Order: sequence, then structure tokens, then C-alpha cells
Amino acid sequence: MIARIKGLMQIKDDLDVLRKSVIDQEASVTSLSDGVLALGRQLAEVREQQNEFLVTLKADMGVISESKEDFKKEVYDFKLLKSQLQTKIMKKFEEELDKELQLQMDKVKHDAETYNKMNNQLAVLVTQTGSLGSELDKFRVISKSIKNEDFQLESYAKLLERGDKEKLELMRKIDTLERLCSKLRRDKR
Repeated sequence: MIARIKGLMQIKDDLDVLRKSVIDQEASVTSLSDGVLALGRQLAEVREQQNEFLVTLKADMGVISESKEDFKKEVYDFKLLKSQLQTKIMKKFEEELDKELQLQMDKVKHDAETYNKMNNQLAVLVTQTGSLGSELDKFRVISKSIKNEDFQLESYAKLLERGDKEKLELMRKIDTLERLCSKLRRDKR
């Protein structure tokens, strides 16, 4: 009898531990939600940086186009000069133009590599965010199953409590019957 009461007390303690675990799980889910929000903000910052990078790249391309047009005008002016001077100047101009274009192309290549790196990092962030979402779903399923199990344990505890009450009642009746039997025996003597 006392063992069953102790068992019920143990079940109550176990239920308290489970409730605490559910509260801890809720705190973990809240923490993970905050992490997802922080990742979203970081993703927005990365997107903003990429947009700024693209604007800069487009502006650089415009400058290159303008430079090209300017160089074409200069070539036309040089054609008006004498052929010997024209040849020398054209060679010098082409050398300088090639250097400048090579520098600009190197810058564009470098900017393109940076853009690709950032794009890859963004893809990794998106993948990590997706896996984080699936992990959150797992935690939600676990917390729901814990709540169902708590309910099942509570109903089992109520059933045990009813059984113990019935047993106590029967033991009282047996004690009463034994006393009555003893009294009847004594009265017969």
C-alpha cells in the first residue's frame, strides 16, 4: 500500500521532471527561433551588400564604356595627323589602352570572383537555414509527443489512484468484518 503511494509520488515527480523538460524544450525552440531571425537579418545584409556591389559593377562598366568612346574619338583625331606621327602615336596609344583595359578587366574579374564567392556563401546560408527549419520541425514533433505522453501518464495515475482508494475501502471493510467476527466469537463463549 505504502509502496503504491510511493510509486504514485514517484510518478508525480517524474511528471514534474517531464514538465520541466517541456519548458526547457520551449526555451530551446525560442532560442532557435531567435537564431533563425538573426540569420535572416544577416541574409538581408548580404543581399544588400550584393546589390551595392552590382550597382558599383554597373557604374564601372559605364565608365569603361565612356572610356572606350573617348578613345574612339581620340583615334579619329589622330588619323588627321601625318602618317608617321600617326603610326607612333597610335602604337603608344594602343599600348596605354591595352594596359588600362587590362587593369580594368583585372578589376572586373576580381569583382566577379568576389561576387561568385558571396553568391556561394549565400547559397550555403540558404541551405543552413533550410536544415535549421527541419531541425525546428523535429523539436516541435518531440514537444507534441511529450505533451501527449504527459496526458497519458496523468490518466494512468488517476486510474491507479482510483484503484488504491477502492483497495483502502475494501481493507477497511475487511477490518470491520474481522472485528465483527471476533465480537461474535467472544459473545458465543
